[in-house]
Amino acid sequence: MKTAQLLDHRGEPVRKADLKAEVSRATIGGVRSPITGYPSDGLNPQRLASILREADAGNPLRYLELLETIEERDPHYVALLRNRRLAVAQLDYSVEPGSDDAEDVKRAKMVEDWLNRDELATEIFDILDCIGKGYSFTEIIWSNPGGVWTPERQVRRAPRWFRP
Repeated sequence: MKTAQLLDHRGEPVRKADLKAEVSRATIGGVRSPITGYPSDGLNPQRLASILREADAGNPLRYLELLETIEERDPHYVALLRNRRLAVAQLDYSVEPGSDDAEDVKRAKMVEDWLNRDELATEIFDILDCIGKGYSFTEIIWSNPGGVWTPERQVRRAPRWFRP
């Protein structure tokens, strides 16, 4: 009997070791730099218009860097974002099995246990970085306890490293 194989977006087999490792972390000499630019230094209407035009044309790097700077320097803006993010991150979740079948009940319990982790609120808070920027990225680190693949943790990644 042939076993099912997980494929990536190109149809290539996924290496299970890659699922358990952080692949997209920042490194000083790598493609994803932890160092950001500061397009707000010397910002004037013409520069702002240029940054917005670049983002509209598909190059959002300076726009995202500008938003990061605004979040660092404007406490009112940060407070508004935080209120919206916390409102969603603190919602209660419930999971109901699809039927009374023992397997459905078992799967619903597994999902509910995962949702009730203490880390979930922080992970959702990170995912909701999209409120200010329009999109966000989270890398899922998987684990395989007992032969069942489950998300172990989610790590926020800077949106400026990616293109929508």
